[in-house]
Amino acid sequence: MIGCSDCSRVVYCDEACHYLGKNFYHRWECIGVRANIFPIIGIAHLAFRVMLKYAHKGFPRLPESAGTPTTAAALIAEYSKVDNINIYKKETESFYRMFNLSSNLGSSANTDNIQYALSSTMLTLYLEQNTNFFEYFPARVGYPLPMNEMKLLCAALIFRSLGQLISNAHTVMELNTGQNPNMPIPCTSSPWRRIGTGIYPSASMMNHSCEPNITNVFYKNHLFVKVIRELPKGGEVLNCYGPHYARASTDDRREALRIQYGFHCMCPACVDESRKDFVSLFSAYACSSCKGPVTWEGTRMCCHQCPNEFPLQRAQNAAETADAMHAIAMRARTKEERCDRMVRSYRLMQQVLYRHHNILRKASDDLAMLYAAIGEYTKSIDLIKQNIQSFEYQFGSFSVEVTNEIRKMANLMLGRIMKYLDNPELDERQPMPIKDWIRETLKIAKKATQLMELNFGTWQPMYRALKDNEDVLENMLAGPRFHDHPECFNHRLQNLNLI
Repeated sequence: MIGCSDCSRVVYCDEACHYLGKNFYHRWECIGVRANIFPIIGIAHLAFRVMLKYAHKGFPRLPESAGTPTTAAALIAEYSKVDNINIYKKETESFYRMFNLSSNLGSSANTDNIQYALSSTMLTLYLEQNTNFFEYFPARVGYPLPMNEMKLLCAALIFRSLGQLISNAHTVMELNTGQNPNMPIPCTSSPWRRIGTGIYPSASMMNHSCEPNITNVFYKNHLFVKVIRELPKGGEVLNCYGPHYARASTDDRREALRIQYGFHCMCPACVDESRKDFVSLFSAYACSSCKGPVTWEGTRMCCHQCPNEFPLQRAQNAAETADAMHAIAMRARTKEERCDRMVRSYRLMQQVLYRHHNILRKASDDLAMLYAAIGEYTKSIDLIKQNIQSFEYQFGSFSVEVTNEIRKMANLMLGRIMKYLDNPELDERQPMPIKDWIRETLKIAKKATQLMELNFGTWQPMYRALKDNEDVLENMLAGPRFHDHPECFNHRLQNLNLI
């Protein structure tokens, strides 16, 4: 690791990285880092980097027919004439792939455009007054613009990039592997951790759908696009720009897309009236008559499956009681006492909350964790199975959420096998023989591996751990009979990775 000798805040991974940073962008940023201006300006920092990259690579030459522009406006106008269809050809300068992305500045609110303009002006003044950037910049542009036009070009490029980033930037995510190694179930919070924002011009060309047919996976500075549903030859690749249909109502999604991207979404998920309030199912009460979902329709609560009246006050009281019981259970002194009280709270929740309710899923997960902690793996596995079905209903069988649950279940199944081999006499009443357990665990581990590869990539340590577990389980099934050589199974299981 090599740190900047001037600002002491920027660290490079090696000599090559240090050379590139010092000679590419950090030499223009170092004073600003010391003044702490970049955390204040947010995504404008990335727009600033885009302009610096333009300068570092040098601006492409225009066709001879364009003449010699002498103003920033004329130069930008000529660059804008390049045919968008041709910008991804190998012989076309990569400059155009970013420069020609849509900015939606024409449809942005005036207040937003004023903020972008102020940020662009401030960064240009920073370069002028604190660095020698404008001694370096003219040679990179390559056209004889007066110095005031050079400064205007710099500000205009930052301004343009800001609009493009608002419409095209991707949030770069990585798998959040942080968890307590002593917990038998992986962390139940979001599996993703945000590490930055990036611009990927090719991926930005994909159109939007609130029900996309691809998922984005990041590895270092690369973005991999993977299909999550069968895509026919010639079919359109659809990305999701904003909220997924399973996470927000149609009205909320359309409003978010209108504000940020300036269009009224007409994707299949938005025009399907039956899915307009799909997301409301996951905060619905359970009908006391048919157990169907009960949600608000105007000013009254209505069941989606039957016409019976819903006793809202009674359901709210029961839900509050269950919540209070859950809080008391979490303060119990022993795991066994906590588990017993949690079961009572959970059963009351099942009576009043719809089976796919978010709170009920969280309660299932908490109870499953407690069961695993006291060695009741079969009960824990049954609860996770329920959650898998619920997450599949909401997000789909190949979603990140289902991947996380399948991984939990594989982990719990491994724990059950290890407990049996350590104390076989404790599980004599179990109806399933150990060999069938191993076979079932291998099946779930394989499914977890496939989903991990799809959603997170083969480079993740969790993926490699799952593959190692697969190999051990397959060897166990292919080896000597368990009852003849139980010590062989014990030895192999010591190598399993509980992730």
